[in-house]
Amino acid sequence: MEDLLSYGLLTFASLALPALGLCLAIKVVKYFNLAYGDMVTLGAYLALLFNLTFGWNIIPAMIATLLLTALAGVAAHKGIFKPLMEKKVGPLTLLVVSLGVGFVIRNVLQIGWGPQPYQYKMPLARAIRFGPFFFTPFQVFMILCCIGVAVGIFLMLRYTQLGRLMRATADNPELSAIRGIDIEKVYSYTWFIACGLAALGGVFMSILGTITTWMGIHGLVTIFACLIVGGIENPYGALFGALIVAFAMEATALWISPPYKVAIAYVIFVIVLLVKPSGLLAGRRG
Repeated sequence: MEDLLSYGLLTFASLALPALGLCLAIKVVKYFNLAYGDMVTLGAYLALLFNLTFGWNIIPAMIATLLLTALAGVAAHKGIFKPLMEKKVGPLTLLVVSLGVGFVIRNVLQIGWGPQPYQYKMPLARAIRFGPFFFTPFQVFMILCCIGVAVGIFLMLRYTQLGRLMRATADNPELSAIRGIDIEKVYSYTWFIACGLAALGGVFMSILGTITTWMGIHGLVTIFACLIVGGIENPYGALFGALIVAFAMEATALWISPPYKVAIAYVIFVIVLLVKPSGLLAGRRG
């Protein structure tokens, strides 16, 4: 039971931030980007570059990775998706293009690093008991970082000018443009935040497992399951869904081999779609 609680919280910490980022992107920009999973992978490999090749400690490597992945997300939006959106292409076209972008990212990483799995170089640390939990110091940092960043995002959305602009754009982009809001600037900020959160998720997933060029594909399915469970455009629902999916995956660890735990996300995904397609927190304002 103690292991379930501990691993459940750690898995939640690795899923919550990328799920929140994808939720914001879908809510504000209004299209589903299949390359988001590969942004998770890009974040993991950039941190590996700083940590393994340059010898940086994992925390400064993570900060640099967050910024670079966020900038890569903005560059992809401005260079690829913005021109297509200006041509009024349909969401299916954007979906297919995003699949291609993800394919390019994944193959560039595989050319550079090869197909073999990697792990970060981190000092060994003894797990410490915190009530019913056992965590290493860095695992405590992961959980606190997840909570702190999530709280910061919600405070930003509610109390800052950028947050108000993002909410207005999400509610009615046409009216927002008429009122003088720079929609493209809002989209760029949204992708900066979303891809930064994807990078953090990629680093956390890699610390709990290994780094491979396919980790983002598996991660995307799990992240999307989190959104379906909570409500696809509800930021609070993204965190709630991440909590449900994380503990469900860890609860089945005794019967299912770790590489196949993503199947649990599929099962939850389908059950929620059958019972309540709009999500368990649908109707609550995010």
